[in-house]
Amino acid sequence: LAPLSLQTTGAIPLQAAARWLHLLGLALLAGPLAMLTLMGARSTMPAIDRGLWQCSRWGAVSLLAVSGLALVAQSAAVAGSLAEGVQRTALMSLLETRWGALWALRTLVVAVAIAATSFATSRMASGQPTRSWHALVLVTAAALLTLTAMNGHSAAAAPVWLSLSVDWLHLTATAVWLGGLFTLTAIVIPAARRLGLDQCGRVLGSVVPRFSTTAFVSVQVLVLTGLYHLWAHVSDWNALVSSGYGRTLLVKLVLVAVMLLPAAFHLLVVKRRLVGDRPTMTAEHVRAFHRTVGVEAGVGVLVLAAVGLLTTLPPARSVEAAPAAPPPTALADQPAVTLAAPAGSSVVTLALGPGRIGSNRLDARIRDASGAVVTDARVRFRIVPPAASQIAPWIVVPAHRGEGYQATVALAPEGQWTIAVEVTGSSTPTATAMFNVSVPVPD
Repeated sequence: LAPLSLQTTGAIPLQAAARWLHLLGLALLAGPLAMLTLMGARSTMPAIDRGLWQCSRWGAVSLLAVSGLALVAQSAAVAGSLAEGVQRTALMSLLETRWGALWALRTLVVAVAIAATSFATSRMASGQPTRSWHALVLVTAAALLTLTAMNGHSAAAAPVWLSLSVDWLHLTATAVWLGGLFTLTAIVIPAARRLGLDQCGRVLGSVVPRFSTTAFVSVQVLVLTGLYHLWAHVSDWNALVSSGYGRTLLVKLVLVAVMLLPAAFHLLVVKRRLVGDRPTMTAEHVRAFHRTVGVEAGVGVLVLAAVGLLTTLPPARSVEAAPAAPPPTALADQPAVTLAAPAGSSVVTLALGPGRIGSNRLDARIRDASGAVVTDARVRFRIVPPAASQIAPWIVVPAHRGEGYQATVALAPEGQWTIAVEVTGSSTPTATAMFNVSVPVPD
């Protein structure tokens, strides 16, 4: 997806934060649902059920809040800066792209999830059944995981259907595992500890063994799908240390390995103490279990932060294929090509630099029929990628600086790009100047 490939340096932290918070929201939405499914008819504590529904609702609400941040972050990446990205024209132009359509659909599904979890929470509080609402929220969670995968690297990795399916499984396993850890730490174990030791053991004995098995299966899914992502997005072992994507992936793998230590303890030790006719869990064991689950969940938050950063960086394969670009400050001073084309009665001159795969600066100058410089026009750049890339076109609103209209865009992959400069004068209709550029620009 072209807007996701834009690597405006200042927008990367904002994009990474938005995607990290989005993944946290997904885990908070899906994790309690998974826990409710695991508990089923075994649940003997309505307070736990209410807490799980409330957690799921807050996860949905957080997704709605984060969607606004994601829109601003993406607009800043497309427009070239945060100041330009928050402009109404930039935001509206972004909503016209495929990314914007997916964002709008995802926001609508989040609204449905908020309504469904709110109704389920109120029904649970009044003692009414919530099975139908449970099914509805499960469907919305699955839809949100699908839409999240469609706005990631997998949407541009052939074969797309396989990459999207693998990414959906990866996201689902992550949300179930980490979301389950969050709910164990914040809801299930605290509620169980407020009971006597015998009742606490029965509650944990009905939940923990099932969750340990589910977490074990989730880890196996993560390993298999992670190997596919490694093959699809990293060309060789050297790329793991020579690219930002590869180094971030290594950090994520180390954090996951750290998470597996307490997970193994829970599976091999805690689970055995909870099953059988004579559980051997003591109060100290429960406190230690609570601490280790909290540590595992805390490391999981860091794993999601690494994943959020990964999705903002170009895959190691594309980084290796792209020559290094000069600093952004040098782009406008070293145009690789300068072209001219008519736009109605005006003439548009477009300078592009450095003309390599990756970040490029566009600088458009407009003169009217008399040769005078036009500085009061409304200008938009429509970027059309090569047909073989299957990337949707997108709109960039340039900044007006001096006599020119400037923007930073990412041109990847290589091929024939079309840049349409749309010019609207104060008293003239919109006219368009068309430019075809081969990237990288030949020497």
